[in-house]
Amino acid sequence: MTSDGTVQHDGGSLGGLFGGGLMPESVLSFRPDHQSEQIDWQALTPAAAWLTALLKPRRFVELGTYAGDSYCAFCQAMREQGVSCEAFAVDLWEGDEHTGAYGPEVLARLRDYHDPRYGHFSRLMRMRFDDARETFEDGSVDLLHIDGLHTYEAASHDFRSWLPKMSPRGVVILHDTTPRERGFGVYRLWDEIEREYACFNLPHSNGLGVVVLDPDAAPDGIARVARMDEAARRPLLLVLKSLGDLVIAHAKERFRAGELERLKGRYRELEWAVEDLRRGHRSELSELLHLICAEFPGLSERLASIEDRLRRVEETAAGDAAETASDAANVEQTGGG
Repeated sequence: MTSDGTVQHDGGSLGGLFGGGLMPESVLSFRPDHQSEQIDWQALTPAAAWLTALLKPRRFVELGTYAGDSYCAFCQAMREQGVSCEAFAVDLWEGDEHTGAYGPEVLARLRDYHDPRYGHFSRLMRMRFDDARETFEDGSVDLLHIDGLHTYEAASHDFRSWLPKMSPRGVVILHDTTPRERGFGVYRLWDEIEREYACFNLPHSNGLGVVVLDPDAAPDGIARVARMDEAARRPLLLVLKSLGDLVIAHAKERFRAGELERLKGRYRELEWAVEDLRRGHRSELSELLHLICAEFPGLSERLASIEDRLRRVEETAAGDAAETASDAANVEQTGGG
């Protein structure tokens, strides 16, 4: 242990990581069932399974859920790992300056997926963060995920105002700790948090900051990670990033497969449309010939006579070609005479 209290070598290798219980097998095999078209959080879904395994939270609250990739990942991990937890997603599901505005169809799709699977222990709360905060008693939340409006003022308010609701073993996670454009300000809040708390940052997928409010009261695994120095923590971060990369690769493969099926369907539609045009043209041509023949008596008989002559010419040509081929074969068999 160093002079500032961080652990220098605990878990600082892949052997120490797995042998020390910091990377449960359930995390390695985790694959998110719910993946929307919004991929910002999907590379972090293995981290959701990892946090669930280490924390085993009794109450989980997410502020800012949007399409539900992060929230459903936590719910899935809780179900697969047998963690008994009350879960709450808080959002107005209207959008903001960073997500853009969207309609009620986003929440409707999420409910259709979420309710049959997780409705027995999870609730989607359509309300403002501050209003939702008053429905929770102090000291009752083990895991809080802040992913609402990403300005410094909004993120700082959410973090500070919800601190009284956190239990002694509580952990707060904040998404988007790295972006600095378009008014994002979580990175500024993270600079402050790093000076106040035991914490660490998963830098991939726009950054996920993990704040262990009291390492002495927190579950052992997460407390050990929070106390590690950067070098000791690096293998863990590498594994979580690699698992996240696999999730994104699988998502892209599913997207490509879906896009291929869509293109095949469009090709079939075009084939049918072309055939319809052909049938239409044949019908129009037949009708046109009928009108011409009606206008010029005797034309139909002349056309029939011409077709009969052409057929006889073709039959004669075919017979001549067959006879020529037979003669050539005979010549070849007799050695040219």
